Amino acid sequence: MDSMPRQRITVTAEADELKANSVTVQDNGHGMSRVEAVRHFENLGGSWKKANNTSKTGLRHLHGKEGRRRLRALALGRVAEWSVTDKNEEGSLETFHVVIIRDNIRSARISPATKAERGTRSGTRIRVTELDKEWRLDAPGVVQEISELFVLYMTEYPDVSISVDKSDPAAAISRKQTYELPPIETADETFSSCLEVIEWKRQTARMLYRL
Repeated sequence: MDSMPRQRITVTAEADELKANSVTVQDNGHGMSRVEAVRHFENLGGSWKKANNTSKTGLRHLHGKEGRRRLRALALGRVAEWSVTDKNEEGSLETFHVVIIRDNIRSARISPATKAERGTRSGTRIRVTELDKEWRLDAPGVVQEISELFVLYMTEYPDVSISVDKSDPAAAISRKQTYELPPIETADETFSSCLEVIEWKRQTARMLYRL
């Protein structure tokens, strides 16, 4: 049986001599079909995630059960474009694009699906342009901030790798130690529990998260 490829999430910024002019987030996940896209983007109050607690392969819990959360990309800039590659009903990869402009967030432009280019894999890329401010991924502390943002996700799913302008947020971690805690018992179930302490290489604020 073929093993699942490791999921990768990359964050990059394109810039000219003055400032960054776009921010791109790309993954090699499962994408979604154009039929699903029409349903999701034209019904921004809902999402297939409401009816599913895990990803399509059942390997990861889903985050963000309101369809509106996909619009958070527009907090970075005026225009957001999703490029999605997924398998169609015949099992062939196809690609389509979705564009939303902040001026009219209820109107999503969804392109027809076309045959994916040779060598393309399933996944989603979102590119935000007409940025509101100068976003610099190479600014001091940015990798640290993103590390802290994704640390719980990376801890729960070690098969996922994240890079920020070719920097690995996991490299900001100095040491991790897990302490087993007494199980949590309810009337019907018993849940295991643990405390994971993460020490960072850079000085930062102390935070407590719950999975």
